[in-house]
Amino acid sequence: MATFVETLAAASQVLGVIKELRDIDKGLSQGELKARMADLYSSVADIRMALADANEELRAKDREIAELKARFEQTSQLVEFRGYQYKAGPDGKPRGKPMCPVCMGDGKHVPLSNILDVMHQCPKCQGNFGLLQEFPG
Repeated sequence: MATFVETLAAASQVLGVIKELRDIDKGLSQGELKARMADLYSSVADIRMALADANEELRAKDREIAELKARFEQTSQLVEFRGYQYKAGPDGKPRGKPMCPVCMGDGKHVPLSNILDVMHQCPKCQGNFGLLQEFPG
């Protein structure tokens, strides 16, 4: 992908070619004029490609920012109890089952399942945890 600096350099080059075309001496041959025009078209095409790449890069950054904001919003709705994260109720106290700490490291909020009232297990990563506190709600 083209960087912003490369895009500016290409644009500067095109402006230089345009300035040269304005200052052309009438004695310039048709072949030289065509060669300079070809250089100009090539430079403009390079700029268009660089701008398209920069636009795609900006869109990717916007998507990443939106994803991070959503992840932050989800995390801010959790509360810790005895080392595990739970959904927070309206009163700010833990509600429901604890979240899998392994999957939370990957940005996922997966509630643990209670297995025969003996232990908790993650349905996604299959991680086993001891019997943990569950809260109504």
